[in-house]
Amino acid sequence: QQGLYKASIEYHQKSLEIRLRNLPADHAQIAMSYNGLGAAHHSLGDYSTAASYYEQALPIREKSATGHDRSLVGLYNNLGLLYMQMGEHSTSLS
Repeated sequence: QQGLYKASIEYHQKSLEIRLRNLPADHAQIAMSYNGLGAAHHSLGDYSTAASYYEQALPIREKSATGHDRSLVGLYNNLGLLYMQMGEHSTSLS
């Protein structure tokens, strides 16, 4: 299964590169790529890299969110779970 996550990272990275060339840096689809990269690294147990990608997605999602944006809620959930797994319980609660 690790091979599948590594392939996922490769495809998310390619997607991000294309999006960064063709979209504004604060476009929601760029946040989607960062979140996908974060999720793949999270699944591999590479928590610091996952956190970096999630945190890059966060300001973009917060800027573009409207009402009860499911994408933003999902990203907060991903970050909370990640920080809990890292043992950073106070961060996961903030």
